[in-house]
Amino acid sequence: KIVPEYEIASLYIKEALRIALEERHLDEHSMTVIQLRLRLGYDEAHAGNLLDAITQYTRAWKLLLDKNEKSALLVETSKSIGDLYLRIQDLDRAEEFLAWALYTYKNLEKEDTLLHCKITMSLASLYALQRNFELALPLLTESLKAVPEDSICLKAIVQNQLSEIMYGLNKVDESMGWAQASLHSSAKDMENQDCLECGGVAANNLGSMLELRGEFDQAMEYYKQAVTYASSIHDSTTYNRYILNLERLQSIDQNKKR
Repeated sequence: KIVPEYEIASLYIKEALRIALEERHLDEHSMTVIQLRLRLGYDEAHAGNLLDAITQYTRAWKLLLDKNEKSALLVETSKSIGDLYLRIQDLDRAEEFLAWALYTYKNLEKEDTLLHCKITMSLASLYALQRNFELALPLLTESLKAVPEDSICLKAIVQNQLSEIMYGLNKVDESMGWAQASLHSSAKDMENQDCLECGGVAANNLGSMLELRGEFDQAMEYYKQAVTYASSIHDSTTYNRYILNLERLQSIDQNKKR
């Protein structure tokens, strides 16, 4: 399926869950039931039913907790709940689940660097939303070290987040450096949606910073790059925002040269 129908998928999963519990009489703690709840949570989240998704993920998390096994699945489920709370702007609950995920991950026997990276990124995003940049910075530094070598786009995203944190700390030169690093990483995989989206954000941010410095020619070049990235992913909302930045600056520049 090119465009998954998550609403429809969730109906099928609900029916499968009902059959498992009511007709097959499976124990709620069976992995079959837990996996069905996790899949239902995933589909509800992608359908935009965030509160329903939280309900299913939390139920699965509690069932996994009852097993008294510290597993990557338990940690990943806690992270998913934290991310969902982040999306509905319940930052206290988000921090609770994300911090728990990070603490529990560090006590796992088997290392999963990708999971580690994603948890620290989510927690850093939360602190950035709170404008608590001093807490976000070490988490992102930790996250960057944990990025697997083959995850180029994830590396680009972390670098861009570092750029935004540095800007929040009024360290504009460092912010520009990280944005340029993010743009460089994004360019390594132009077939990947995440790289294209991140490249657009980094280029637009660089354009904004250079515009504020009065370096209009360079700023316009970065705005043009941002527009190119946005057109590649067929994101009309982002494209319109970037093209407005470019046209606005072109207009200012033309007026100055008159």
